[in-house]
Amino acid sequence: MSKAGSSLLRTTFFRAADTARKQDPQLAKIYYTQMVERGANHVKALCVVAAHLAERAWAVMARGMPYVICDINGEAVTTQQAKTIIAEHWTVPPQVRARRRSTKTAKAGKAPNKSTLDKPRQTGGRNRGDLPHQNDLLTRPLNRSRNQLTPVGRQEPQTQPQANAEAQMAFARSRLPVPSAWEMSRWSTRSAASMNDVDIDQRRHTMAIE
Repeated sequence: MSKAGSSLLRTTFFRAADTARKQDPQLAKIYYTQMVERGANHVKALCVVAAHLAERAWAVMARGMPYVICDINGEAVTTQQAKTIIAEHWTVPPQVRARRRSTKTAKAGKAPNKSTLDKPRQTGGRNRGDLPHQNDLLTRPLNRSRNQLTPVGRQEPQTQPQANAEAQMAFARSRLPVPSAWEMSRWSTRSAASMNDVDIDQRRHTMAIE
C-alpha cells in the first residue's frame, strides 16, 4: 500500500483486512504466508491483505457483481465453512505470532528530577532557601541605596552630605560622553605642546634673571 492516497481510505482498508482474513480463506492464506513463511509481523501482513482487498473491491464495483467467498480451489463456500477451513489450515501458531511481536521497549526518557527535600542537609554550610545568617550581614557588603549605611565592620558610616556628594559625582561621571580615538590623540598633542611652551617660558625667565 502507498501513502500517496487518502489516509482515511487506507485506514479503512487496513481495519477491514483484519476482519476479512478471518472470514475469507484466500485472504487468510495470504496472511498466513506473510506471517509464517516470509517473517512479516502482524501490521505488515495486514497491509498485504489490505492491498489484495482493495483490488477485489475495485473488481466488484467494476463488474457490478457481489463479493463471493471462495476456498483455495475457487469454489464458493458459506461463511461457516470458510471459518472452518481457516481454523484447520490457515491459523498462525501462537509461538510464531509471539516471535513476530516487537521486542522494543518503551522509549527512554529523562530521569525524573530528584526532590531537594531528599538530599541531606549540609553541615556547617548554607542550603538553598535558608534565611541570611547574622555573620553574613557583618562580613558581606549589601547592595543598598545611597541613603542607607553599609554594614558595621566593612566601612565607616558616611554622613548624609558626603553620601549625596559621592552620588552626584558618580552620576556626573556616568553622564560624560566617551571620547573617540581622534579626540584622545588631539588632546595628547595639545598637552605635549603646552608642556613645551611652559619649558620655553621657564628658560626665558631664568635667562632674564641671570
